[in-house]
Amino acid sequence: LYLGLWTTDEIATCRAMCYPGIPEDQVEALAYRWGNIPRFILEKANDAAAQSTLEDALSTCDLDAILKCIGEPDSAPEASHKIIHLDVRPSPEPSAQPEGSLDHRYKVMVIASPFVGSRLAERIAAQEADWLRRMVRQLDAPAYKAAAGALFEAYAHRRLQAGGMFKVRRLDAAHADSELGLSPATQSLVFRKLEEVSAAADGVYCLPPVHNFPAVDALQQPDRLFQMTIAQKRTVNPLGLKKARKQLRAAPPRLYFCVPGSLFATFTSVDSVAADVEQWALEVPGFA
Repeated sequence: LYLGLWTTDEIATCRAMCYPGIPEDQVEALAYRWGNIPRFILEKANDAAAQSTLEDALSTCDLDAILKCIGEPDSAPEASHKIIHLDVRPSPEPSAQPEGSLDHRYKVMVIASPFVGSRLAERIAAQEADWLRRMVRQLDAPAYKAAAGALFEAYAHRRLQAGGMFKVRRLDAAHADSELGLSPATQSLVFRKLEEVSAAADGVYCLPPVHNFPAVDALQQPDRLFQMTIAQKRTVNPLGLKKARKQLRAAPPRLYFCVPGSLFATFTSVDSVAADVEQWALEVPGFA
């Protein structure tokens, strides 16, 4: 029997009832680093020694130990459990469970937080992209799906923010491959409220504070929405997409599904996307 990760609402309720002296914004900042782990974002929120253990884990835990934690969590090094968390879901598919779902049929391993994913992506981008390719190719093993998706997302964020030329293909008509040129992002903004995106300057790369943000994984003015995925999407959250597109200044908005090269040629349009949103596939460099 496994207990799923705490939801954001559960963390907020516990803070209000048991730790009212810890400011909400401090808890949100710690959750961005640790994930929703009450021991570190509530109980030990002001314990400097405890807080430093995350950096220790990131600096000492090698990538193969992380793979071992995903595949064999009971025998993995202790430090890796701060980087990879066990969760429960109604399906092994990435992002298949709404937060708070009581359907706990599948055990999956997930990246602890957006911060941890970003730090791992730094290492992968610097020297070990082949490690991430190996991980993505193990998708027939359900335990790897959620973690592989989160790591690919973090890696893709870094590549997009660095700028360059990207192969793209429009999905809602018969279009040939073309190229999208992106300038390096002028700034990275982790927003607390989606409405902050509407005031962002062109070129600012806007990121939500959580992995499971509805419909999109990043936004960039004046007209770009990004959704990272390692599998064909069947649907996106229509309400989440509607709210996200309202923050953009230019029309029509473009939704880019950022995918590995192995998926780029076969990726198809998603039925639940509104007709006035252009759908594109974007190949993330570094994946055959």
